Amino acid sequence: MNWSIYLPKYAIPWLFLSCATLGTEGEGDRNLPSAGVGPFRKLDGDELLGVPPFVFADSFAHYREPSALSLSETEPDVALYAVALKRTSTTEHDVFVRSRAYDGRSFYGSEGDSGHAPAVVLEPTLPWEADHIASPSALSYKGEVWLYYATPAGIALATSSDGLTFKKRDNPIFVRDAAVTWETDEPHAPSVALFPDGTLHLFYGSGGAIGEAISSDGVTFSRLDGDSSTAAIDPVLTPATDIAPSQLAAGQKPPFDTLRVDHPAALPRTTAAERLHVRVLYTGYRSGEGGTASAIGFAARYGDRGRLIRNNAPVFSVDKHEEAPTFFTWDGGAFLYVHHDAGPSSAPYPAVAGAFAPANGRLQKPLVFSDRP
Repeated sequence: MNWSIYLPKYAIPWLFLSCATLGTEGEGDRNLPSAGVGPFRKLDGDELLGVPPFVFADSFAHYREPSALSLSETEPDVALYAVALKRTSTTEHDVFVRSRAYDGRSFYGSEGDSGHAPAVVLEPTLPWEADHIASPSALSYKGEVWLYYATPAGIALATSSDGLTFKKRDNPIFVRDAAVTWETDEPHAPSVALFPDGTLHLFYGSGGAIGEAISSDGVTFSRLDGDSSTAAIDPVLTPATDIAPSQLAAGQKPPFDTLRVDHPAALPRTTAAERLHVRVLYTGYRSGEGGTASAIGFAARYGDRGRLIRNNAPVFSVDKHEEAPTFFTWDGGAFLYVHHDAGPSSAPYPAVAGAFAPANGRLQKPLVFSDRP
């Protein structure tokens, strides 16, 4: 394992104080598919240059809905695409920005990085975008960065040769199908992953559930059935069944995702036993005494299609309206990013927080912010 990273212009130490493995990554596929990811622990003040656990924050821009694009298999070098609020003297609307952290934590243009701002890479300009874009999902594909995103008209696509300047397709590439009864709103919150066989799989939210579609070119997608025992096309993940308090065993917590599931983040891998392991983080919602609560869940399966099996416990939960997970792995572990409440409780705003697995691993304090977005 490589215990240091070299950053352009700077040599910055990076170290586990405890070298634990990430779940069961090296043990083949003896366990349930929903084992082997997380749990994640939030980053602390010794591991960040900013206010913990936030890695990408701005009280004016409201960074949220991150998408991580790993730039190295051996180092935690990552580009982060996120939604930001762009304000003028008369209007405000959401745009996409890009930042970068060579260490997975010190993002260019975050609070504390004086004089820098992340690059604005996409704005709503087309009539069917209706001045609203959301939920970017970045993918390295065919030597380019392909950026899938949500609009009121469905899921759209823009592509870039450098990851900074994007060209949009003229129309959405994936829209609601009236014949799919559970799709009660436009598909949104896309997560697109490249599978070992060269196909692209789109995981998306609609109707409080998560669906899946497949493509050979990244543009034309066909829905996959989550349950082949029925005639209809079913989602691959639905909310958990609620359990009455009287039916909970001693020490058992109620399900965290009984209201709806949304914001999938897919990351397939091939196990040591050479089986396809499809891993999906997601946001699970439930009704609570103070309103809707959320936590980050994990579901997975072996094979390229079929229903996902959920882990009964969340992999990340801090009770701060955490949503929209994205994660990446490298030789040293895994980073998870979500947005959740920052600032005072009287006036919270969204910011991107960082978490790490293995939970007993430690990172040394970073020395500098990245020098480019």
